[in-house]
Parts: sequence; C-alpha cells; structure tokens
Amino acid sequence: MKRKTKRILSLLLSGVLAGGMLSGCGTEAKQTIDDMEIEEVPALTFSITGGEDVMPVAGFIGPYPGSYAKDGETLPQYISDEYFEMIADCGLNFINYSQTDYQSSPNLIYKMLELGEKYGIGMFVTDYEIIGNKGENALSVHAMGERISNYVDYPAFCGMYVADEPQWPGFCAGSGERDISEFAPIFNNLAELGIPTYLNLFPSYVNDDQYELFPQYVEEALKNCKVPYISYDHYIWDRSEKKDKYFYDMSVVREKAEAYNIPFWTYIEAGGNHNDAAARFDTKTYYPNEGQFDWNINTCLAYGAKGIQYFPLLQPVTYAYAESTDWDSERNGLIGVWGNKNRWYYYAQDIQKQISAIDEVLMHAKSKGVIVSGEQAVKDNKLSTCILDGTSWRELAGVDGDALIGCFNYQGKTALYVVNYDYEYAQEITLDWYDTCKFSVTQDGEKEAYQGDHLTLSMRAGEGALIVFE
Repeated sequence: MKRKTKRILSLLLSGVLAGGMLSGCGTEAKQTIDDMEIEEVPALTFSITGGEDVMPVAGFIGPYPGSYAKDGETLPQYISDEYFEMIADCGLNFINYSQTDYQSSPNLIYKMLELGEKYGIGMFVTDYEIIGNKGENALSVHAMGERISNYVDYPAFCGMYVADEPQWPGFCAGSGERDISEFAPIFNNLAELGIPTYLNLFPSYVNDDQYELFPQYVEEALKNCKVPYISYDHYIWDRSEKKDKYFYDMSVVREKAEAYNIPFWTYIEAGGNHNDAAARFDTKTYYPNEGQFDWNINTCLAYGAKGIQYFPLLQPVTYAYAESTDWDSERNGLIGVWGNKNRWYYYAQDIQKQISAIDEVLMHAKSKGVIVSGEQAVKDNKLSTCILDGTSWRELAGVDGDALIGCFNYQGKTALYVVNYDYEYAQEITLDWYDTCKFSVTQDGEKEAYQGDHLTLSMRAGEGALIVFE
C-alpha cells in the first residue's frame, strides 16, 4: 500500500503528503475566519465499544450456532472465541442483529454477551418475547422491564433489536403486521425504560416510481417511534450504480435525523448477490471492489454518518445458495458461511485504520453540508438536499479535482472530510485556502501537521482524508 512520506520545507510545519507538496501559491483573496459557535452533536455510543469518542462499527447477522450441515459436515460454531476475536480483529465493535434469539436460546445469548464483553463488542439483543408482540399486544413497560432484567446487567448489552425495514402503506405497503404503527408501542415502551433500540428503514428504491414519498416514510417512522438513532440501507452496487438516488436517500435521512436531533447510521455492502428469496443461482460477479467499498464508507462519513454497519457480517446459509457449484461461500459476507474471511473482511479491516484515527473528531463534529467538485459528483448529487453552493466554505477557497467534501463544525473549528470521488482510479485533489493556515491531515490512519495556503492530496480510489484547522 502506498504510504505518505514527509519532508520539512521550512521551520514551520509543512510537508509532502503522499507525493503532493504544500506551497505558497494560493489565491490572492484574504479573509478573517472566526470560530463558529460550538454546537451539540447527537450521537449514540457505548462504554463497551470505547465511549463517546469511538464510532459504532456494526455488523448485521451476527454469530449463530453451527447447526446446519452439508455433505455430512457441520458448519462452524460461530458463537465462540475464534469468531468473536475474528470480528474484533476486523474492526467491528458492535453486533446489531443476530439470528440467535433469547426466547428460544437464552444460554446462547448469555454466551454471546460474555464473549462481547471479552472482545469489546456491544450487542443489541433479539428477544421475540418482546418484538413478537406488536400493536395492541405489545408488552407493557413493566413487563418489558422484567423481561430485560434477565440480561440488562451484562456490560455488552447495549439495547434491543426491534425492527428492520418496517413498512408504511403510503410508500412500501405489505402485510399489516409489519407496519411502522405496529412496532411503535415496542419502541416507545423501551424508550420509557431508557433502552436503546434498533430501527432500520427501506431505501427509496423500494418504490422507484414514487421515490418522492421517501421523506414521508422516514418522517412517519420518526414521528411514531421514539428511537435514539435512525438507520437505513441503500445497496448501491446492487442497483446498477444509481448514485443520484443513493445521495438523495442519505440527504433525506441526514435532514430528518437533524430535525429530530438524533444521529444516523448507514449500511455498507459486504458483497453482493443477496438472496432474500432463498433461490438457487450462480454468482454473477464479486462486488464491490475495494475502491467502491471505500467510496461507500467515505461518502457516508462525509455526509455526517455517526455509525457504519456492514451487511452481512456473517453470510447466512441461504445467501450461499448457488446452482452449478451448490454453495458459494465467497459471494457475500465479511465472513463466509464456512467461517472463511472474504475479501470484504480485509477491506473493512484496512479502512478501519482510518475510521479509528478520525472518529474522535467526527463523533463531535456537526455536519454543515457537502461540497461537490467535478462533473460527475455534481450530476450524482443533483437530488441531494445538503449541497453547499460553489466550492468554497470558510478557509476553503476552491477545489481542483473530482471530490466530495463534507464540511463540519468541530468544536468551533473547521473540519473537512475530503473523498476522492473516483472509485476506480487514484487522483490528486488540490484544495486552496483563503490564507496561510495551520491544519492537520489524517489519511490512511496517519495524522500529520502542516502549514500552507493550499494542499494537494494524492488519493487512492475512493479514499478519504480528514483536515482539521487550528
């Protein structure tokens, strides 16, 4: 992997960043940049994962018992030290859903909570005694409290899994038992108990013909369900790369989260060929590649996401169904159905170096909007509701290159998260400042301090870099 090299250009802090040199050739314009007022930054964090400075990095479909067999061979026992250590080594610190349920397997839930404590992995517990009773049949606050008392004292317990992709008749109608209104009493009773809950919403492409109703769907969920954060999934590489709707969805969720003063988390594709129909078909191709994977994560961070989630963490058996080869354990999942580390495991492990180096800033940084530079970035973000005009903001005077830049108020100071918008090729991106500035740059997990009136970043495909001004 290409590493940055540093060269001292003067007695002040200057240097070379991955081959790009800082120099005194910025704009002639000068302006005074005052500190911003410090703003509240909503986030949901947990002591087991490292506290308020650490971003939750979660996986959906956590370890389950190896009860399946194929050709006489039983699948691995995923609820074990081996696989919890594997998950932690990948950089994940949270499991937001597991196919293991307290109602049917309480001892396995206890074991998962114990392993979570050992490896620093938080967990939302799935308990069908609670989530299986919806609407008028929802358990009372008192009954829920008594039920949760069985596991609430485990340090790895962080809350309850409640609903994934609930429906709303005006947008994604289905069976009435999955309507948002049916889940609302569960969310609200758990909120009264102070228990964090999981709610993940459909993307707009569930109803492409009426995608304009997506904001109403999100509003309906937040209006009816008291939740500490909002999550949604938009699997762009499954959708022929329709990036305009990808950014539209993220901007809507960002806007609604801001209105309700809660953070938002996003989902990242850990492989494709999803198989909710449990059908048999041959793997079409392996995607996303590393540039696409990194671009997916970094654009979410630039838009202000306060949590990253991978789907699937552990490949479910039906997601491995193939035809000519019977099973394909490498088509999706950070960890394949046979316990194998797939390519996305290594992608996630690698980019976690950057997330771990910047989350202390981003978790306390208020998103103020996004700047786009380059024809493709402008085109793809045409439906977004949070694009800032032009390519200047505070110290930033201009941008040269195909970039998406998140603009943040970090405790009164300017922070920028710069993303190479090209997910296939490396490129240089030049940022001009209005004046000579002191700032730090964190790229590929390494932080360096600089001074100058412009910066040229040499960036891998889909890579991100955090800039914080003094």
